[in-house]
Amino acid sequence: MKRSKLFMVLGVVFLLTSLTVVSVVISYSKSANEAKEKVDEFYSLVKLENYESAASLFHENFFKTITNEEFLGMLEVTNKELGNIDNYTLVNSNLFNIAGIEEATLVYEVNRTNFSSTETFVLRRDKKSNSFSFIGYYVNSAGFTKEDIRPYLKS
Repeated sequence: MKRSKLFMVLGVVFLLTSLTVVSVVISYSKSANEAKEKVDEFYSLVKLENYESAASLFHENFFKTITNEEFLGMLEVTNKELGNIDNYTLVNSNLFNIAGIEEATLVYEVNRTNFSSTETFVLRRDKKSNSFSFIGYYVNSAGFTKEDIRPYLKS
């Protein structure tokens, strides 16, 4: 009798633990897909050279380190120097939820007409809108020289 109660308690604990893990995995998967969709939207707009709309996907805090005009110039120079986007592939992703702040870091290999690039996006879920917006964007490519991007960097 005691043995069957022990198995029942262990079974209930296992079931509750399993449900929690499934819930976390589903939540992680949903958030990861939302972040990827935001990057897809960004690349779609950049392909159309609709830089203003692409910039609107970035959180206002992003523009504390670079002005909107500088960022638009950077997007334009990136397309000019590296070429148009042919395709892109997600190569690494991390999702963090620390103290209720949800962030995603997505790294893409991007094939462009002139040079390839590695592009990293950092996204944070906005508490007001409950959607992801970009707070960081980094482009690394052999196609850049310092002179190419100097006019768009703050001194």
